[in-house]
Amino acid sequence: MRMAKARIAVIGAGLMGHGIAQVFALAGHDVSVYDSVAANLDSAKARILANLKDLGDDPSAVERVRPTPDLAGAVREADYVVEAVLEDLPLKQKLFVEIETHVRPHTILASNTSVIPITKIMDGLRDRSRALGTGDSGITVNALGPTVFRSPLTQWMFEDSDRSREVRKGFLTRVPKGRLGEPSDLAGPLLFLASKASDFYTGHILYADGGYTAG
Repeated sequence: MRMAKARIAVIGAGLMGHGIAQVFALAGHDVSVYDSVAANLDSAKARILANLKDLGDDPSAVERVRPTPDLAGAVREADYVVEAVLEDLPLKQKLFVEIETHVRPHTILASNTSVIPITKIMDGLRDRSRALGTGDSGITVNALGPTVFRSPLTQWMFEDSDRSREVRKGFLTRVPKGRLGEPSDLAGPLLFLASKASDFYTGHILYADGGYTAG
C-alpha cells in the first residue's frame, strides 16, 4: 500500500512561490497557493504551465495547483507549508503567527528566506520545533539552533553542578537562542526530512541553525 503524497501549501505566488509550487506539483503533490495580490494569484497557473511547456515537462502537473485568496483554506489540510513572500521580517512573522492558528499540530512550517535568520522569522511561533528554513545554503532544520541536545553523553551539561554551570556559561555565548536543546526541538524538522515532501530538496546539504551539521 503506497503512502499518500504530502499536501503542500505555498504562501506567495511571485517568482519563487510559483516555481516552488511547480516543482512540487510536477513531483505529484497537490499544491495550494496563496497570495494577497490578486494579479499574482490570477496568473500563477498560466506562468507554471508556460514553464512546464518550456522545460518539456508534463503540462498536466498544473492541474494539481490550486490558487486561493483564502490563507486559512490554503494551509488547513497541508502537511507542509512553505512561505515565499517578500524579504520583510515583520510581514513573515505576522504570516507565520496567523498560519499556525490554522494548521494541524504536526504540519511543517518553512520559510524560503535567503537573508533573514530563520530564528527571527519563527520567533513568534508557539511550537518552533516544527519550523525550518530553506534557501541556497541548505535546510535549517532547527529553528532554535541550540547545537547541543540532551542525550546520555551530554546529560552532565544540563546538571546543576559548578562544572556544568561553568561549561554552559561559556558555551551558550555561541548559541543563537542561548540555551541547550531538547530532542523535541528537532522532532518536526526530522519528520519532514523523512517524509515524501522533502523529495523537493534531495541532494542538499542540511545545516542546523548555529552551524551544527545535521547530515
